[in-house]
Amino acid sequence: MQSPRSSLRRPVRFLLAVVVVCVVLHFVPGFSLGGVEVKPVDLLSDLTTPSQTAEPTLQKVKTARADTCPAGMACIEDYTTDVNMDHFYEALRCKDSIGRPVRIAYYGDSFIEGDIFTDALRERLQDRFGAGGPGYVDVASEMVKLRPTIDHRAAGWTDFNVMKKDGCDPANLSLSTHYAVAGNGAFVQYKTNALRRHIETFQTATLFVAPSSLSHISVSKDGGPAESHAVDKATTAVGTVTVDGPMKKVRFDVPSGGMAYGVTLENRNGIVVDNFSIRGCSGTPLSQIPESHLRAMNTLRPYDLIIIHFGLNVANKKQKDYSAYARRMNEVIAHFKRCMPQAALLVVSISDREDKVDGQLRTAPGVKELLATQQQMAIDGGVAFWNLYEAMGGEGSIKEMAEREPAEARKDFTHINRRGGDRIADIFCRALIHGFEGYKKYIEQ
Repeated sequence: MQSPRSSLRRPVRFLLAVVVVCVVLHFVPGFSLGGVEVKPVDLLSDLTTPSQTAEPTLQKVKTARADTCPAGMACIEDYTTDVNMDHFYEALRCKDSIGRPVRIAYYGDSFIEGDIFTDALRERLQDRFGAGGPGYVDVASEMVKLRPTIDHRAAGWTDFNVMKKDGCDPANLSLSTHYAVAGNGAFVQYKTNALRRHIETFQTATLFVAPSSLSHISVSKDGGPAESHAVDKATTAVGTVTVDGPMKKVRFDVPSGGMAYGVTLENRNGIVVDNFSIRGCSGTPLSQIPESHLRAMNTLRPYDLIIIHFGLNVANKKQKDYSAYARRMNEVIAHFKRCMPQAALLVVSISDREDKVDGQLRTAPGVKELLATQQQMAIDGGVAFWNLYEAMGGEGSIKEMAEREPAEARKDFTHINRRGGDRIADIFCRALIHGFEGYKKYIEQ
């Protein structure tokens, strides 16, 4: 018969093991695994009271040109002596004479994945400034399949990107931080639809490739016969194959060994917004895009506005000082300034995200500290800044969006859905138009 003492040993050992595991987890910081956030374990969250440190506040900075911001609007603030957003506004003003679409590159993390928010922003800007087309699309990234406005088919490719280190050579990274290498039978096909206004057809399709890897590519339009096209090697870093439409569908067949970067589906005028979402990214890897590639793309397809929007993979409850992150992001800003000097640059802040604070869902610790740092980052970098956190409603706004009927955000209290993307696109578009109208009044004085 088992003694009382020995019968207690097993549950006691089990409880001790659980305590040890919990204590270890308490000291493990949060991290992301495969794009999924694993939050830290706080054993004392219901017993402790938060430290009474002062909340960070945004600076009141005198901008280069006085501008009145209407009540209830989160306006774009430009911290440059020459008013860097004017480069973008001037392109809008002269859109009918520049001989190409006005172009926006929107870099962000999973907040814009699947073209959420940017598809609505594209539609609203094209309502006002003309249909420029769907824009830039990767060749073989799985993220392309999340875009509902483009039917993407591809086979025979190996995709590499900056977030997947195995086999990726940073010297080959493209604008989107991806590149793809063709195997036997490699092809890529794009077909648009009418889920959003203005992008059902496009007038030109251009495939961007490594010029040393290819000489000819087979292209077919709208299911027609395939034709061989020579690769244009006008720049040494990036080659192109362009076909004219109008068309709804285009297919590129690429010989084995060829390296491709992406495809643009555009019109000859209007405005276009390129979605460059990078899941799990802090933004700092953008500095790895080779200068030779950026400079070549600036020659082949220049941008008028580059938007840098990150933070969801940076803010965390254990960190208060983000100055080291800001220094690395200012390297990214300087990188784009060197390679695409005509483009305006705009930092969009972190959005609201929720976490349990004192047992209740509240804006996660670290969000406001990072927000203030991002404003300082824009000041130090001499670029423009838009406070998305304020624009979407500030404290607890993502929770409110998630609990609306119908919902505008997911129940992870971090990511918006398409309905929420539509609303935020309306808010951001109003801020851009307000800045544009203020610029026109200034130069017409």
